[in-house]
Amino acid sequence: GTLVGVAVALVHWDWVWQTTQRAFAVDGASPAAELWLVDRDGSVLYPSHSAGLQVLPGWPRTVRHQVARWDDGRRYLTSVAAVPPTHGTELGWRVLVRQPVEYALADTWALRNQLIFMGLLGALLITWVAYRTASRMAVPLERLTAVARQIEAGNHAPVFPPPANVLEIDRLSQSLRSMTQTLLAHEHELEQKIRQRTEALEQANAELERRATTDPLTGVHNRRRLQDKLDELMRIRQRTGREFA
Repeated sequence: GTLVGVAVALVHWDWVWQTTQRAFAVDGASPAAELWLVDRDGSVLYPSHSAGLQVLPGWPRTVRHQVARWDDGRRYLTSVAAVPPTHGTELGWRVLVRQPVEYALADTWALRNQLIFMGLLGALLITWVAYRTASRMAVPLERLTAVARQIEAGNHAPVFPPPANVLEIDRLSQSLRSMTQTLLAHEHELEQKIRQRTEALEQANAELERRATTDPLTGVHNRRRLQDKLDELMRIRQRTGREFA
């Protein structure tokens, strides 16, 4: 409780600058970066034109990186590092570095723009590949589908598309053409057989009708034919009133 004396030490600002640079630990400052040396209470010690200014008093003493909005309204990437003790003396000083985000994140934003550009370029490339694939495969397949629908609808002479540049589609077109020709040939053969069978059946029916209505010995119409003719004439008389004998 008794004043014994006052110890005074003179500190040159060159030493302060060297201490700050040692805490900063980089080879030269980044563009638009500002370096602040603050005491344990958050008051600026360096640079001298800002001495006494209170800056971010709530920041912790440990190293921390954060994008913060300062009093001037601008956003800065800010970092704080504690000044290591010198000769066993803990001053509690901290080095505070800030840099506008447009400078600090310039490389990140440039990378983002490159990724966006590459993404757009990739999307265009995928679109082009899809278009080429559709032109080479989807369009010929749609034409073959239209031909198949014509065959299904009964068109015996469908118009096949010209040869495509894809081997598989050409083979499919040739197979469909061959199948169509085979089916048409079988259909034509079947129609001929049906026509022949129909003619034979008509001839057989006519022969049966002739045998059923004529006398096999004389070849004249029999009583059944007479009855059929009388029934026919009676129906005509009932409908028209015309007499017959």
